[in-house]
Amino acid sequence: MQNRTDSTRFFRHNSPEPFTPQNVQFMKIYLDNCALQRPLDDKLQTRIRLEAEAILCILEQCNAGVIDLISSETLEWESEQNPLDIRREYGESALESAKFYVVVSDEIEHRGARVC
Repeated sequence: MQNRTDSTRFFRHNSPEPFTPQNVQFMKIYLDNCALQRPLDDKLQTRIRLEAEAILCILEQCNAGVIDLISSETLEWESEQNPLDIRREYGESALESAKFYVVVSDEIEHRGARVC
């Protein structure tokens, strides 16, 4: 995973004291392809609508630099495999704001093979 280059962004503050580098925790988030695609799903069910709104709020915070989105080689590959143009393009667009990128290493491939 790439290292953070801008240490001025923060999200969580665990102290009643004013913000300082010592009392701030940085937040990174990895959304799988199912979560990324949720805003494009049919929102007739309340649960689906609320999940879609939550994902859009998270992506908004990522675009604003409040939360760091993590992408990966696997996530990009999954998005590219989507047969629907609108979903494929949306997935690619959502991942553009990612600040970190995880490359599939031999270690990750071996771990995946052991799990399957």
